[in-house]
Amino acid sequence: MSHFVERAAAGTLDHERARYTIEILGLNEREVLPAARRAAYRDYRAHLSQYLAVRSNGGDEAELTRLAHEIRARQHPTVWSEMKRQHASLPNLAPLFAAVPEALTW
Repeated sequence: MSHFVERAAAGTLDHERARYTIEILGLNEREVLPAARRAAYRDYRAHLSQYLAVRSNGGDEAELTRLAHEIRARQHPTVWSEMKRQHASLPNLAPLFAAVPEALTW
């Protein structure tokens, strides 16, 4: 999840545009960028776990709203988008999103 990959079908214009963008911006080549995305992944997962813990312990709606807002305001929103998109195929995310399905709309 820390590296960008082309999602469009190989041989399509969209695939070539994605490949070009990834290469020209060096999105996977400068180690600081994938490292920052890995850190963001752990950060988002930790905050979502905190949200679940607060909700499970009867946290009030204002606290849950604040925590949800904090998740949405984190750095690297593309990481959050990919976590939501790929959650079902990632063993450490599937149960978390199953427990907090509303997070898929944040």
